[in-house]
Amino acid sequence: MRIACPHPIFRATMVVLAAAVCVIFAAAPAVAAPALRQAPQNPAFKLHGQALAAHAAVQGNGVAALGAASGLVPSPVDIGALSSSAPVGASASSLPSSFDLRSAAPARLSPVENQGSFGTCWAFASMDSLESALWSASPGDTSRFSEDNLALKAGFFSGLSPTELYNEGGNSLMATAYLARWAGPVLLSQDAYGDNFTPSGLTVAKHVQDVLYVPGRRSATDNNGIKTAVMDYGAVYVPFCWDAARWQNSTSAYYNPKSQTLNHAVDIVGWNDNYPAGNFATKPPGNGAFIVRNSWGADFGDGGYFYLSYYDANLALDDVSSQEDGNAVFVAAQPSDNYDTAYQYDPLGWTTSIGYGSPTGWFANRFTASRDGSLRAVSFYAASPGSTYTVSEGPSTASLSRLASGTFDLAGYHTVALGSSPTLPGGSAFVVAVKLTTPGYTFPIPAEYPWTSADGYSAAAAASPGQSYVSADGSTWTDLTTMDGYGNTNVCLKAFADSASAPATRASGAGASWHRRAVTLTFKASDGKVGSSIARTEYRVDPVGAAAWQTGTSVMLPAPSDHSNDGVHTVEYRSVDNAGNTEATRTCSVKIDTRKPRPYANWAASVVRGHRARLRFYIGDPRPGSSRVTAVIKIRSLAASSGKTIVVHGSLNSSLSASFVCWLARGSYRFTISATDAAGNTQTAPASNRLTVHQGDG
Repeated sequence: MRIACPHPIFRATMVVLAAAVCVIFAAAPAVAAPALRQAPQNPAFKLHGQALAAHAAVQGNGVAALGAASGLVPSPVDIGALSSSAPVGASASSLPSSFDLRSAAPARLSPVENQGSFGTCWAFASMDSLESALWSASPGDTSRFSEDNLALKAGFFSGLSPTELYNEGGNSLMATAYLARWAGPVLLSQDAYGDNFTPSGLTVAKHVQDVLYVPGRRSATDNNGIKTAVMDYGAVYVPFCWDAARWQNSTSAYYNPKSQTLNHAVDIVGWNDNYPAGNFATKPPGNGAFIVRNSWGADFGDGGYFYLSYYDANLALDDVSSQEDGNAVFVAAQPSDNYDTAYQYDPLGWTTSIGYGSPTGWFANRFTASRDGSLRAVSFYAASPGSTYTVSEGPSTASLSRLASGTFDLAGYHTVALGSSPTLPGGSAFVVAVKLTTPGYTFPIPAEYPWTSADGYSAAAAASPGQSYVSADGSTWTDLTTMDGYGNTNVCLKAFADSASAPATRASGAGASWHRRAVTLTFKASDGKVGSSIARTEYRVDPVGAAAWQTGTSVMLPAPSDHSNDGVHTVEYRSVDNAGNTEATRTCSVKIDTRKPRPYANWAASVVRGHRARLRFYIGDPRPGSSRVTAVIKIRSLAASSGKTIVVHGSLNSSLSASFVCWLARGSYRFTISATDAAGNTQTAPASNRLTVHQGDG
C-alpha cells in the first residue's frame, strides 16, 4: 500500500552573479517525500482467515470457531520470523547438559492445569510463562493468574460470545496486548475457568512491563537462546504442531519429522541433551529433548509434562516465510501500583507495522494529562533484536526534549523507565515520541490496525484525529488518521505517570497466599515527590455499605481454631495528606483457611508391569478455602520398603489421580495419600489402598 505523504516544497535556488547582473534559477523540481508503507500481512494469518471464511460458508453462519481444534491463531504480525534475525544466548560451554525447572527450590512452576475441550492453549501457555517468571524473580510470590479472564477479555474477535471466544483460539501478541493495557492479569481465585462468565470489577494483580521474543532456532542444535531464557526467566511460551500419531505414550515423548501447520502452544521448562533418541515413536537423528509443560492436566504424559525432541520439524524454528506465533517470555510482572496512570490508544496492541522504506522511523502520541503528575515511563514494541531507540517528550511534536535512549537485546514489548520525570499539569497536552531503528526490517513503527478478516481479529480498533503521528525524518510529522487507509489506526506507544498530589499507600503482610494463622497487614504511606506529608492512614475490613474507616498503620485478621474467620477477606485502605488530598481507595485480599483437607482412597488399583498405572483418589474439605491441594502418594511394597513417591497438584473436593509407567516388581503394594492444602493445612490421617502389579509379557 503506497500513500503520498505531505512534504515541504524545496525553496527555489537563487544565485547572484556579478556587476548588477542577477540570474535567478527556477525553482528545483519538487522531491517526493517517502511513502508510508504497511508491512505484508503474515501469510499464516491470511490463510487462517480464508479457512475460517470457508468453514463459515459451509456451516451457514458467520462464526467459524476453528480454534477449538488447535487453540493457536496466527497473528497478522509475523513475530516468529521478525524476532529471528540474530542468535542470542549463552555459549554451549556455559550451559548444563540438563536443566529442569520442576526441581527448582523454591518453586519456579505453578501446578499443571487442564484447558479441557476449549481452544485456550495460548492463554494457559501465556499465564504459565508469566507465573513462572514471577515465581523465579520473586520467591515467595506464588500468584496464580486467570486464563479465563484472558480468554474472555483479550478484546479481540469483537461480537463473539464467551463460548465462541473459548473456541476461537489466540496467540502471544493477543496476551501481550491484554497485559500491556492493564486489563490483567487477575488472580485465578477471582475468575474461575470455563464458566462462560467473568465477574465485573476485578482488580488487576500486576503490571506487565516486558514481553520478550526469543529468536527461533536455526537448526536442531541451535538451542542456546531458549535454554538461556528458561534459566534466566522461567517457562518459555512456544508454538509447535501436535499430531497424535507422533506420540510415544510409554515414555511421554514426542517427535514429528514432518513440517506441518503449528496448532498448539506450550511452555519449555527444561532440557536434557542426552535424552535417548530411542524413546520416540520414530527415532530422530540424534539424542536430546526439551522438557515441555502442557495444559492437558496432570494425567497427560509425565504428570502433565512431556519430552519434545530437539529434531522436531516444527518446534520454535526460525521460519521466515510464515510463522503462527513466536517464542515468548512474559517477564516477571511488577506490583500494580508501580505507576498509577496509563495513557494509551492501542488496547489491542501490535497488529501491523508501518514505515518509510528505512529501518528507522519516528512515531508519537499526543495525550492530555488527566491530573497533576509526572511522566515516569513509556512502552512500545520493537520488531528486531538489537533495536535502538530514543524517547522524547514535550508540549508538541515541534518542541521535544530527549529523555532516554538505548538498545533492546530482543524483539518484543518493552517498557523504558525515564531518567527524568517531566511534570504533567492536569488538563495540559503533552507529546511522547520515539525514534526507533529495527535492524534488517524496514517497517519499524508498531501500530494497532483494524483487521476485519479472521472473525474480525482486531476489527474493534479505532482512532481519532489528534492522537497518533508518524514521521520519516523526525521533523515533519503527519497525523496518522489523515492518511488514506489509516483512519482507525494508532501507533503503539503508551505513557505511564504517577500522581503528584495524592498520597500512595502500600500494604504488606498478606501476599497472594492462603494463611492458616493470623495475618497482620502493615500499611506504609508516602506523599510523592512534592507533598505535604501524611496526616493519617485509614482502613476497613470486609466493608458493607458506608462502613466506618478505622485509623492506623496496621490491622490483624485472626485465624481462630473454630474456623469462624475462614475465607477471603477484603481490606480497603487509603491515606490522607496534610493538604487534605485523599488517596483513591486501594484494596487487597487476605485469605485464611484453617481447615484440614481429608483424603479418601476408595479405589484399589492394578496394573501390568511396563504399562501405565492410574491411582484414583479424592481429597475433600467441608468448607474449602484455598481450593488447591498438593497430594503426596507413597507406594510401598507390603513385603519390603521398595516403592515410589509421586506428587500431584489439584483441586479440593474433586476426583484426582496419579498416573505413571509402572516398572515396580510384581507383587502387592500399599499406596498412601497425604494431602496439604495451599494454606499448609495437612490432613489428620492419610488414606491408603492396595496396588497390585502383575507380570507383563516381557
